[in-house]
Amino acid sequence: MSKQVVLLFLAICSYPWLSFAQTVCCDNPACRDSARQVVTSLGKATDFLGVYPSGQPVDDERKKQFIDSLKNNEPARYNAIRQAAKQFDEWGSIDVSRRDCLTSQFENLSPDQRKWVSYFITALFSSGFRSPEFRKGFGILVHTGIGASSLFTSSERFASLSGLLLSYTFTPKGQNTGGYVRAMIGPGLYYSATKTYLLVHPRFEFRIKDLGSDLASIGCLKLIVQGGFQKDIQLGGLGIGAEISRFHLQLTENYLFNESALVLQFGLGYSFVFNTQ
Repeated sequence: MSKQVVLLFLAICSYPWLSFAQTVCCDNPACRDSARQVVTSLGKATDFLGVYPSGQPVDDERKKQFIDSLKNNEPARYNAIRQAAKQFDEWGSIDVSRRDCLTSQFENLSPDQRKWVSYFITALFSSGFRSPEFRKGFGILVHTGIGASSLFTSSERFASLSGLLLSYTFTPKGQNTGGYVRAMIGPGLYYSATKTYLLVHPRFEFRIKDLGSDLASIGCLKLIVQGGFQKDIQLGGLGIGAEISRFHLQLTENYLFNESALVLQFGLGYSFVFNTQ
């Protein structure tokens, strides 16, 4: 059975890397051209502003005053900038490779255009990119973890928890990205010593912090609450995880109620998104 666990672990880990190698945006000519068009459109929308002033207000209050003044005095040009900035935000929020490709296309802008683009993105979307990792809708998470139970004691032994979970991510009203809560449930496989248990495996994830800058977010940190249940074994635990595009890293501590033992595990995962609307 230990060989089966190892093979399952390798299969789960290798597939995402093969899949990711085929889906990087800037390696796809059509996706790269779309990124260039989105960035160029936003740059051109700011051309009427000319040279970026050295004293341009950057604090939130004066930024708002500047934006309100532009909106009142130049409504058509303001709307053009806002529409282009919205397209930039939404197009780049689909996945991390799109955001990376957008950032790489900044080299096609003039220095002043780059400054104005950065200014309006951060002014109009104060939270920057709304985390595309927590995107509204259904998905599948495949994850596996390896570690040990009763660590540093005489009863220490190898342990592994894997799962194939149906997920749903909740987002704020009117938004497709930037959610904070994800609910999951599905079958889990817990292996310890020489025994394997098939579990009902519920899990909740809570986004707690985005990683990166306003214009180049790379992922997010999340809190994990999970359990596993069947007649012979029950476990519950907490953990911390990092999510980058569809890749997951996690460190969890589970409590085995039937054995009164703690299980520390490091895990990897990959998610498939069904609904991105």
